[in-house]
Amino acid sequence: MRKIHITALIALLATTAITMNANASRKVENSLKHKEVEAEEALVDTVITTKVKALFLREPELSAMQIHVTTINQQVTLMGDVNSEFEENVAINLAESVKEVKNVHSHLRIKYS
Repeated sequence: MRKIHITALIALLATTAITMNANASRKVENSLKHKEVEAEEALVDTVITTKVKALFLREPELSAMQIHVTTINQQVTLMGDVNSEFEENVAINLAESVKEVKNVHSHLRIKYS
């Protein structure tokens, strides 16, 4: 009788260990997938920032070196100084023209001489 109880206990422990191992494996797999998604999102944001800055550098109407561009979750933020409202609008329109951009937030300041 005691042998049956020990065998049943060993079977229960083995089942519990297998279940715990499977749960741990799922958690690790989910964590890795989440990290992969985060890395892909960061890469997309970097590409967007690079495209926007490249457009700014090619635009003769902009003082591109004075505009700081950041991108988080495909949301572009423009900061810095521009010479006119026209320049601000050019910067916003160029940033919005990048197809991956979801939204543009302008914190540009117009310098008044």
